[in-house]
This record gives sequence, C-alpha cells and structure tokens, in this order.
Amino acid sequence: MKKIAIITFHFIKTPWYMDFFVNSCFQNKDVDFLFFTDIVEIERKYKGENLRIILTTFEDFKKSIYNHFDFDFNIISPLKLCDIRPSFGEVFKNYLSNYDFWGYCDTDIVFGRIRDYLTDEVLDEYDVIFAKEHYPSGFFAMYRNLEVINELYRTTDYKKTFQNEKLLLFDECGGHYDEVCAGTNILDTNYDVDSIHHILERNKDKVKVLYDFSSIESIIGEIRYEEGVLSFENKIEFLLYHFTIFKKTFFFKEKDVPNFKTYNSYYIGKYKISKSNWLNIKYNNLRSYLTTRISLFTLKLKYYYTIFFGLKKMSKLEVGLYTYMKQNRIINCHSNKIFMVYPDGRSNEIVFVKNDIFYEINNNKFYKSFNMKNSCFNSFSAININGGVYAYSIAN
Repeated sequence: MKKIAIITFHFIKTPWYMDFFVNSCFQNKDVDFLFFTDIVEIERKYKGENLRIILTTFEDFKKSIYNHFDFDFNIISPLKLCDIRPSFGEVFKNYLSNYDFWGYCDTDIVFGRIRDYLTDEVLDEYDVIFAKEHYPSGFFAMYRNLEVINELYRTTDYKKTFQNEKLLLFDECGGHYDEVCAGTNILDTNYDVDSIHHILERNKDKVKVLYDFSSIESIIGEIRYEEGVLSFENKIEFLLYHFTIFKKTFFFKEKDVPNFKTYNSYYIGKYKISKSNWLNIKYNNLRSYLTTRISLFTLKLKYYYTIFFGLKKMSKLEVGLYTYMKQNRIINCHSNKIFMVYPDGRSNEIVFVKNDIFYEINNNKFYKSFNMKNSCFNSFSAININGGVYAYSIAN
C-alpha cells in the first residue's frame, strides 16, 4: 500500500470542531497526519499513532518556510499560509521523504474513509488529486511526491503571490469559482496572477489531475458519521465534510455544539450537530426548520415595525466597494438613504432593523454585518435560509 502523509496546521486557539477533525484522522490509521500547532492543549489531548503533533509557534513555522526561499516575504496571518501550501512538498521534504504522496488539509473538516477513495489504483493513475469537481480544493489536496510535481508551483511568478500580503487563493483557482463551475476554462478567465489551477491546466499533458466530487460543503443536513464512515442520508458515502459554510451561517450557534464522550457517531443537521439516534435526529431537523422560519419572520416584523413607525436605525456600515471572491457590491449613501449597488447598475435601498442587521428591500433579503472597525462594520453576509454564505468585505 502506498504511503500518504497529510500536513495541517492550526494556531492561537482551539476551535470547536477540533474533536471532530482529530477523531476522523484517528479513524484513518493507514494515513499519517503532520499537525503543526502552538496550542499545547492539542498536543496533550490528542494522541494517536498516525497523528504527529509538532509544537511550534506561528513565528517559527513561518521561519521554516522563509528559510526555504532566497527572497523576502511576510506572512501576516495563518490564513495567508493557504497560498503557500502548494510549496509544502519542498518546504517540508525532510518530513516527507518516506511517503509516496503528500497533501494538505484544513482542520474544519471531518474525514470519511480516505483509503476507500485514495486506493492504490487511483494513486497509480493520478499525480494530483482534489475533492472538488471543477477546481482545486484548497481544503484537501494530494500530490505525488516527486520533484517534478513538488516544483510545479515554481512554473509561474510564485514570488509575486507569496510577497502579496493578501490571500490570493493560489491553492485553488484564484477566486474564479463561478466561472469555472459554469464551464469556463481557467485560462480563459480574466486574471492578474496564476493559481495552481492555471498551472495544472497548462501542464495537463504531463500531469494527470483528478477533480473528484467527493466532498460536501453545502448546508444540506442528513450527514451521518458512524465509526469512520461519512455518508449522506445513510446512502451515499463521501470522502469528507467541510464545515466552512456550516460554521458561518446565521442560524448556527457554537454554544449548541455538544461535547460527546466519543466522536465515533453523530449527525450533522443543517444548523446543529447531535447524536445519531432516531429521536435526536428528528429533534435536530425540527429545530432547524422552526428556528430559521421563526427568526426570519421575526426580522420581517422588525422591518415593518421600523418602516411603519419611522424608526430606521443609523447605518454603521462603511460606504465603499465590497468584494466576495470575484463578485462586487457597492454600498453608498444618497439623500439620507443607503443603497446596495450591483455591477449591472441595479440598486436597492437597505434599511437597518437592528444594529448589525439590515434588509435589502427589493431583493427581500436580510444581511448581518460584522467586523467593526472605527465604529463601522466593514463586512456583511446574507442571512440565507438555504445555508449559502457570501461574506462581502470592503476592498482595501
């Protein structure tokens, strides 16, 4: 059996999903995990033969990366490390010398049975493997441990990417999600800098890549985890579940995450995690249904109350251009009214019904503002009953 190592990292604070992630790693005993962290609690709490905890500060972790390159750059936050990950095969080669494949992953995921997907037959056929159908999945990727593969990121102006302090989504498709999902070739998009997707597309005759629909990110509920098996509706098995949207939804409350004695059996509903027995699942689903509808109904009443009594709240949303991936919105003020302006010129008035929540009138949507700076919010996302999260942040 081919040997696989997966690199991950987490710094500063232990997140609520760590127990779910680490337990799913333990269940995959035929895959090794290298976990870099400065959180001593993680090293003390989680011990497994296939999980190697490497205690290091964020500063020292950055230095280990800097020392590999002959140019200067500055990684301000752990998030920027995502742009650097395609170079990890080189940077951490001393840890990876005995492995046939190396990869990286986020920690806000739950793994199913990895080897059921990464069989030796699949590893024989493909050089690079992702868990998304249309573009590289930054939250999970595998690379054949060969020099020619590990150096792929060098075939573009990677210095420009590394030296840019902003997150450029180099490990994915540079933010061109809508376009590539609609069928546009990544090389036909309007881009200033390459991503790993551009590189792999240019080298597709030499490097065989698998883009596989083997992960779930959306809020669909009905996700079950049973002794290492991850499935949807107990019918379709998946490689992994990514909490990226689940943890950002308006209806998810971190305080509701249960503390299980063991993390070998549980159910992930639309907005809540529970035990996987019949009664808990029914309660989970009913609560999700009622919570969303009652919350939105209450917000709608607040809106009508605000309008009827002329009690519009003062906006604390900064005026300017807001971006999400490659999508833009403009927030501006005119005649004492606030508007959301779309790229095609359409504009809708917005009304604040709470200090951090506003309503887009013609679009019939509520939004939650966050990230306050200088007494103004500079980010917002839609409160979407279907679970979609589009977090727009003001452009620098």
